[in-house]
Amino acid sequence: MRWQGKHPLQTFKVESRHKHPDTSEPILYNVELWGDGEIDCDCMAGSYKRKCWHKREILDKLSEEFGSLQKAIDYFRKKIQ
Repeated sequence: MRWQGKHPLQTFKVESRHKHPDTSEPILYNVELWGDGEIDCDCMAGSYKRKCWHKREILDKLSEEFGSLQKAIDYFRKKIQ
């Protein structure tokens, strides 16, 4: 759990594989990258002891784009300074 007042380095919007039952709109989730290397998602998968594929998707994207998670963290730290 994060302390109030602290902010993630970067927040990514990801689209769920499922649609909203009433509107058929895609469901969007926030995936947050934190300075300590943690990646959090606001979907409910974690509360059901399942792995969240949204976090894996973002981790793969960052690793591909930056070469490693640490390089991505360094990039986003510099960006907010």
